Amino acid sequence: FCHVQMRKIMNRISMDKKILILCGIILITILVYVGVSKFGFVNWDDDENIRVNPRFTEFSQENINYHYQHDRYKALAIWSYMAEYQIFGDNSGIYHIDNLILHLINTVLVFIFIRMLVPKNRFAPLITAAFFAVHPAFVEPVAWVTGRKDLLFVMFSLLSMIAYFRFLIQEKWKIRWIYFALVFICVYLASLAKIQA
Repeated sequence: FCHVQMRKIMNRISMDKKILILCGIILITILVYVGVSKFGFVNWDDDENIRVNPRFTEFSQENINYHYQHDRYKALAIWSYMAEYQIFGDNSGIYHIDNLILHLINTVLVFIFIRMLVPKNRFAPLITAAFFAVHPAFVEPVAWVTGRKDLLFVMFSLLSMIAYFRFLIQEKWKIRWIYFALVFICVYLASLAKIQA
């Protein structure tokens, strides 16, 4: 009995250290990307998508339907631009900060997902989350407002995989079907964010 209690205490300490290290990774990521809050809109797509196109800024049923049926499908990202524009106008810093927040959420989700895949490996979730957080491939979606579609796609894809993993290991059938429904909801939201989902 004492050995079991000691193991629980050690696991708790180990988990607290992981959370502390994950918070450090988040802080480093914020420091790496904090400059994006001062960035303007990129004159390639951001201006066209946000500043001068009322289809992207006016929150109306017509515009919601238009983007839901548009051939370049990224409706969820565009709906988020509409909502942001109504609250903050064309303040580019807010759009960039929101992209950074989505990237930070994705970093935490990567940590959770890898921890679920390899629960006995103490370092794999932290190392994977650290690489994900500062990998150059994610500079574009964070620093380019129109890149939000990628961040939303990744977020809902990760959430769907986490829900699916929970579905597989859950023994209670009622809870199991809740996770199964979450998989479908998250996959649908990922496909609303980017056509590749």
